[in-house]
Amino acid sequence: MPAGDSCYTPREIASERGQDTRPGRRLQVAIDYKNWMRDTLDYAKTLRQIAIPGSHDAGMYMSINCSIAAGSCNTQTQTKRMYDQLAAGMRYFDLRPAWNSGVLYTGHFTSVVALGTEGCEGDTLVNILNEVRDFLLQLISREVVILKFSHYYDRSANKFEFNDNQKRTLIDLVTGILGRWLYVNDTAARLADISLSRIVDPNKANVIAVFEDMPLSLLQPGTYRYGAYLPPPPPPGQKCGTQHGAVEGDLSVYDEYSNTNELAVMEADQLDKLDCAVNHGGDLFLLSWTLTQSAVQAADCLVGIGPTIVELAQPAIDSIVPRLARYPITSANIPNVVYLDVSPTQATDACIEVNQRLGNNKI
Repeated sequence: MPAGDSCYTPREIASERGQDTRPGRRLQVAIDYKNWMRDTLDYAKTLRQIAIPGSHDAGMYMSINCSIAAGSCNTQTQTKRMYDQLAAGMRYFDLRPAWNSGVLYTGHFTSVVALGTEGCEGDTLVNILNEVRDFLLQLISREVVILKFSHYYDRSANKFEFNDNQKRTLIDLVTGILGRWLYVNDTAARLADISLSRIVDPNKANVIAVFEDMPLSLLQPGTYRYGAYLPPPPPPGQKCGTQHGAVEGDLSVYDEYSNTNELAVMEADQLDKLDCAVNHGGDLFLLSWTLTQSAVQAADCLVGIGPTIVELAQPAIDSIVPRLARYPITSANIPNVVYLDVSPTQATDACIEVNQRLGNNKI
């Protein structure tokens, strides 16, 4: 690399320092997490060919207006505000809008037997989108941010759906605050098949905003339909099926969490899913490296005798880098989104390492 060029990849820096740069070795170099894509990725690659870190229930870094059986211990999934999640390297965000008396919050709600719908609201979408804007305003870089909106909950009507007026309000809010950065696909290709160099503008970051269950008539330029990719379940006693699912929407993502509070069970389940070819039949594969409270833990934490979601997340955070470093990843089984609670920089480290092993780093 020419003298004076500061765009070294972490592996190049490590090599110059005489460090072990073999695949699977965690690199002890400084990473600019705000600009990790710019600094480490070959922009000829597509979203389908790379790994990026993702934030589960990204708006739940606070818990307010909670129902009777909910609190921060069983609804808060994040400890960093949206700006700080971006600064930690997160590039895929799971945002779950909740409508309450005309205001769009985020929310973490679920139906509980005998109790009805329980949960809390997080920050408002206005605050969240403004923090995305503030982050982008500070960058003269080439980062790509994916905002995925799903799990709509109308708290005023107590139903898990939005009407068209509420969806229109959501679209208008996103385009009104982030319109300048929204990527408009002017190609015939799917979003996941467009090179990063075409998605980004050299002088700014670009946002891909995708919406679950959004009518085409409500979409505006730079907004797209999200599709859940789900192949048929495998035959009894088998870990992997043989039939592909339907590819729907503009960005089709395989996203199936393990629904367990046991680290070993989650790891085995997610890595089995990662290794199953039919699970990669959509646009992106999401590795859900998350642990889920049991019903007892969710109740006990309210009185201080059970682990919170944040506390439960720590073993998964600690394991993501070493587990992926030991796992044989090829172009056929890429964890396109590495999805965690708490938005740790370890998720970014893991993705950088995966991309380096796949040859997606800068030359």
